[in-house]
Amino acid sequence: MPVLGIVFIVFGILGLGNGFWMLFSPENWFNNLPAAVPDTGDFNGHFVRDIGLIYALSGAGFIWSAFHLDRCFPIHVAQTGFFGGHALLHVADILMARLPASHWLEDALGVFMPGIALGVLCIPAVWRKVNPRARAGK
Repeated sequence: MPVLGIVFIVFGILGLGNGFWMLFSPENWFNNLPAAVPDTGDFNGHFVRDIGLIYALSGAGFIWSAFHLDRCFPIHVAQTGFFGGHALLHVADILMARLPASHWLEDALGVFMPGIALGVLCIPAVWRKVNPRARAGK
């Protein structure tokens, strides 16, 4: 399997795991995810489960993409929109002091890195280089 497929499987497993944790144990996720989630406001179980559904669907999309590298670019762009947008919201919240500055480090691996990595992969030349099955022009 190409490296991109393996990356998508890793992202998929992490997305499914995070999503299922959020869906089936939202308060535990809220209080125990090592990302200082309580800094974002009070616990709202319904909202955590809503976002958990998105993470589970995203994880499934990554798994599908791993096995369909020749036609997964639109899914990849959508994933990038979600993860990139999520990262930008965290940047805005930190800059506007809605989150403490400690989130620059706390969010680096789980929020910023996925958004940046997926964004770089959206660059057509990079996409073609890492995806040997990419269709011409993608």
